[in-house]
Amino acid sequence: MQTPPLPPNAEKPDAHLLEDLAGLTGLFNPEVIWQEQRQLGETEQQQDLIRKIYAAFNARDIPTILAVFDPQVRWSRAWEGDYAVGHEQVRDYWLRQWQELDPHVEPTGFARRENGQLEVTVQQRVKDLQGHVVFDGLVKHLYTIEEGVIKQMDIEKA
Repeated sequence: MQTPPLPPNAEKPDAHLLEDLAGLTGLFNPEVIWQEQRQLGETEQQQDLIRKIYAAFNARDIPTILAVFDPQVRWSRAWEGDYAVGHEQVRDYWLRQWQELDPHVEPTGFARRENGQLEVTVQQRVKDLQGHVVFDGLVKHLYTIEEGVIKQMDIEKA
């Protein structure tokens, strides 16, 4: 990207002043730019990961989901309370849930929290096995993701 030329009657800004301003704002600081690009790339990768997890959940494809979970993942059990810990407990929780409910989840928005968690706004529609809607609304799922692996998921009201 080229800098636009100065108007003919404008004075050239002092180079030291520009460097000082750039250092203060981080605007032209290569380290700040690199860090922001890395975080953006990481966030995009995590969003793609989350979208794939929701698609697999809606398809009831547990092995695909567990493949990206930490072996000791902590998964909020909104339906029962507390957490399922580890692959086996998460699998058992979902199988129990699906014997009574038919949940469908779609991510609709993403935000990075200051603590590093990825906040996912989710449109959640839950039906009973007779097809009656039990819940239809937004919830927030909060993911702790490290090195491409899901460590924990928490739930908040939207």
